[in-house]
Amino acid sequence: MLALCSPSKKKPLVSWSPCKPIRPLTALGDPMFQKPPDKVDLTVPPPFLVIKDTLQKVREYLDRQQQERENNIPWYQNMFHWNPWLTTLITGLAGPLLIILLTLIFGPCILNWFLNFVKQCIASVKLMYLKTQYNPLVITEESTI
Repeated sequence: MLALCSPSKKKPLVSWSPCKPIRPLTALGDPMFQKPPDKVDLTVPPPFLVIKDTLQKVREYLDRQQQERENNIPWYQNMFHWNPWLTTLITGLAGPLLIILLTLIFGPCILNWFLNFVKQCIASVKLMYLKTQYNPLVITEESTI
């Protein structure tokens, strides 16, 4: 039991080792100092041709994507590509026309509701006026016989 709790060699949390010394640049280690090859392999295209082909493919892909986006534009977005004065005219007239349309649709319903409300108020005022003109009838036991 004591052997388990006794302090022994502790392992460091982080292992440390000294840096390796930097080697001097030589003709063997650095490709910059190596001698160019005598023959060029023509089966592998030069890097600038690979980049040029890749850029061409990317341009074609972007053109296809843009063409697909232009073909899938909803009808209401096509309207904004017309002349600007026509778009302004349409949007400027749409608000008042919408208000007139809503008034024609819901106006009669609202007017009917308002007229019924006024009729009920007038009827209750007439009834109150009639009640003030007449004396209430008093019912006694003698009159019921």
